[in-house]
Amino acid sequence: MFQGVEMGVPVIVAKGAKPGKRVLLVSGVHGDELNSVGAVQQIFAKLDASTLSGGVIGSPNRPGVEWVTRKWPTSSLGTTLINPKSTWPARSPATRLSGSAG
Repeated sequence: MFQGVEMGVPVIVAKGAKPGKRVLLVSGVHGDELNSVGAVQQIFAKLDASTLSGGVIGSPNRPGVEWVTRKWPTSSLGTTLINPKSTWPARSPATRLSGSAG
């Protein structure tokens, strides 16, 4: 679906004043459930990077939100669309693919 197509993905980062671990907040995993997009926006609005150790990264599921769909395209499965909730987290590529079959 995206082969040969450039697609920008919005990312917001809050880098803490002190070193530490980082957390990734992915919103809109199911593109037809938009509450998480607003939740991530509220979290970033309340963050104070000067008191933060580590960092916080936020990014939406752009295809899901734009197309209002629960499925993501994956180049490893041709034109097959997968539900990321059914494939995350995975210990190996085999686990990811087996979880998305059917």
